[in-house]
Amino acid sequence: MFADASVSTSLQDRGAQLSGETLELLAGIERPTSFGAAYAAVYRIEPIGTSRDVFAPETDYSLGVVLEGKRYTADLSANWLTYPGTPDDSTLELVAAIELDLWGLPHIIAFGDMHTDDKGLEVSVGPSRKIGDWSIQARARTGLVGMGDGSRTRTYAGLEASARRTLPDGIEFGLLAAFDISDQDTLSADIRSGEIATMGQQGLSASAFLSFAH
Repeated sequence: MFADASVSTSLQDRGAQLSGETLELLAGIERPTSFGAAYAAVYRIEPIGTSRDVFAPETDYSLGVVLEGKRYTADLSANWLTYPGTPDDSTLELVAAIELDLWGLPHIIAFGDMHTDDKGLEVSVGPSRKIGDWSIQARARTGLVGMGDGSRTRTYAGLEASARRTLPDGIEFGLLAAFDISDQDTLSADIRSGEIATMGQQGLSASAFLSFAH
């Protein structure tokens, strides 16, 4: 089984801000099978602070399988995205990701939403190194999201740096900072009087997290 918990100043994904201050929780189980490691997980996005007034909570349910080869690791999953307490419809998102055993561990992820017809692709790469008890990593990413409603395709890029270390009892502690840019006003929500007044094309976020695997 595995579990993660993180607190962030802003939740940014695929060039868009999903929430301001946010608590994220993830729990799941993984079992080996004849064709790979199958897993099931539940992921919760909970806006906190002023973000509660303008961003919706989200609960996702995922089933997937991890396939490992000599020079790659692939992850295929089906994800049921729900927005409890809001009128937003639930959707099914299919995701395929692969990480290559090359310099910088190139990571490619593609997704498609079966209900909204949104689809996208993201590529990231970056070096890592060990400094004492800490694992340090920097990554650059770029991607695009085609909108199923016919609006303009969003393109984005970002940089992130993280540091993590293992604590007793299989717990890992980490810190992460990220900077994202988008070609549309989808980042840096300015919240005033319980409403989003403006958004921009650049966004910063910082987070702290704990992970556990057994």
